[in-house]
Amino acid sequence: MDTDYLRTFIEIIKRGSFSEAASALGITQPAVSLQVRRLEDDLNVRLLERGGGKIRLTSAGERFLRHCRDVVAHEQKLIEGLSQLSDEVRGSLSIAASTVPGEFLVPALLAEFVALNPAIDATVTIGDTDAVIDRAINGECDIGFTGARARHGRLHHLPFVRDRVILVAAMNHPFSQRSKVSIGELDGQPLVTREHGSGTMANVRRQLQDAGVKHDVWSSTTVLGSTEAVISGVQAGLGVAFVSAFAAATPVRAQTLAAVTVEGVDLERDLFIVYPQGGLATRSEREFVEFAHSWGARHQPPVLGAR
Repeated sequence: MDTDYLRTFIEIIKRGSFSEAASALGITQPAVSLQVRRLEDDLNVRLLERGGGKIRLTSAGERFLRHCRDVVAHEQKLIEGLSQLSDEVRGSLSIAASTVPGEFLVPALLAEFVALNPAIDATVTIGDTDAVIDRAINGECDIGFTGARARHGRLHHLPFVRDRVILVAAMNHPFSQRSKVSIGELDGQPLVTREHGSGTMANVRRQLQDAGVKHDVWSSTTVLGSTEAVISGVQAGLGVAFVSAFAAATPVRAQTLAAVTVEGVDLERDLFIVYPQGGLATRSEREFVEFAHSWGARHQPPVLGAR
């Protein structure tokens, strides 16, 4: 049985459609359909139910998916094991990252790592912290980068970068003329925020609550799906927001956004590298995590606003 077909099957389930799987694999949709038909013919079972615009695994398909993942993982381990005989680090890395590390840190980290190890192929998927944790637990990525710790012990956490979360406001907002504001001045402000699974906002809510700020102090709340959208919303006058200094650095330095310190609230947090408690399976994973840990220690958040 062709292991490429197994990878295709895994990709269909991951993406939720034949067309998305084809795009991710760089092949045509008819080729994906043909591979599935051949798998079903070889196994003499139906693996997928198609209808209503959705793809659902049959009971045989669920069992086969587990087999596919096992075979692909064993093949990768074999390749990585043989590569130990060479000084060159090679292989593939599947990385999941929450928004701040995924958009503002991991690309630069990967650029340096791949420059040193050109035989590495890497794929990065970006989502909120909760989604990254789920992917890491379910074996859908090799390594994750998150903005908060998981609430259970199924993942190993390694500190990556110390982040600083700051309050930002539009340049025509009264706060923009201030270097600091008090906690009480947040009362009645419209808030622009990320979705529930955001590690940034989970940390902010916890720190504000510890400082005595209730969730209902805001005059209104606008929820947007990404850090870039939050920054655009603040610039457009939707309200104030709490964002990572890594994300705010460019617009603050360009003077299209104002950074403000909230007195009496410590909004620093750790970003984490996460992977299964069982450890890192391949040499490429181990080399990358070691490199990422040392890289993170050398990169501090930009200083924006008053300290």
